Order: sequence, then structure tokens, then C-alpha cells
Amino acid sequence: MKILLDVDAISKLAHWGLLTELPGILGIDIEAYSTVGSLKFRARKSIDAPDGKLFRTSEAAQHALNFIALGTDLPDVAPESLLVYENITGIDPGEALLLAALAQNEGTLLLTGDKRAVKAAAALGCELKSCIYGRVLIVEQIVLAALLTHGIEWLRERICPQRHIDKAISIVMGSECRAERNSLIEGLSSYIKDVDDIDTPSLLAYL
Repeated sequence: MKILLDVDAISKLAHWGLLTELPGILGIDIEAYSTVGSLKFRARKSIDAPDGKLFRTSEAAQHALNFIALGTDLPDVAPESLLVYENITGIDPGEALLLAALAQNEGTLLLTGDKRAVKAAAALGCELKSCIYGRVLIVEQIVLAALLTHGIEWLRERICPQRHIDKAISIVMGSECRAERNSLIEGLSSYIKDVDDIDTPSLLAYL
């Protein structure tokens, strides 16, 4: 099994200190993770000068760079496979590359922090999206798994300082980031269900 990650997922999980938890949460060794090549250069540049958007802190950029260095290169994508996902509203060039790689490589999942791209993928024609059904993970699933594994206090310590980088996470954590465990489980599960209900069969994979 291989895992493709988009820039949003890596950015958010890096800010929350959850990138290094992925192998344990997903049961997949670090060498199996890949992302777009350009992210390495953006992370390296942001260590000295955080861009305030993708990387708000030097620490997050360093976490991302360390993670990328331990993974593998993105699988090669045939130009004709990439073409079908390009120029689609809601799917940026990086997402198009990852979706094409996902469709072209069996035994691969995509972890995304961009739900707009999931919705755009769900709107594709049946032939284009049939090969990615049940193969997409979203950041909320990772956060929920981390909560169930490590507990609420552990999660608060990591997420609260940078909760505002994700609207959904900021909402479920509460205005003072004091949401209780059951409330947080309910909130995260609700967001996951919203994505799960976008299409039938679902694009989402299950942990």
C-alpha cells in the first residue's frame, strides 16, 4: 500500500505535529508516502522565511521537509492520464497530478486536506472517478484516529496552537479549543459523513 498526500494535508498535519503519527495510524511504513516534488522546495524555503500561507512556522516547514525526505518519489504519471484531470474547477495542478497517479496505481490511497478537490472529483464522469472510489482519505479522519489513539489532552496540545489553519477543525475544537472528547468525536464524524455522502459509492476509504 502506498499513500499520496497533497500539499494541504502535509501542511496541516505538519503544523499539528501529526505527520510522524501517520505510520502508526495507518499502519503503513514511512517509505510508502509520496507527494508532489515542488513541496520539498517550498518547505525548505519556508524554514528560513515562513510564507504565512502553506507554512506559518519554521517548525512546520522542517517537519514537512523531514517527512518528505523519508518518503519516496511520486510515481510517474502518463501524460494522457494527467490530461483528464486537468482544467477542472476545484482541482488544482497538484491535485490533478495526484489524482492521475492514484487512478494509475492500484493499491494506493490519497490523503487530502482539500475537500473542494474531493467534491470536484465526485462530479467527474463515472469512468474517471470509478477508479478512485474508496481510495481517498481526508484530514478529519486522521485527526479522529489520533484522538481515539492518544486522547483529548494529547490532541489539544498539538492542534490548539494552530487550529485556525483549518476551518472545520477550528469549529469542532471550539472557540477556546476546549471541546470535550465526545463532542469532538461527534463533530469530526459529522464532517467525515458530509464528505462520505457527496457521492455513492463513496470516494472515501475507511481506517
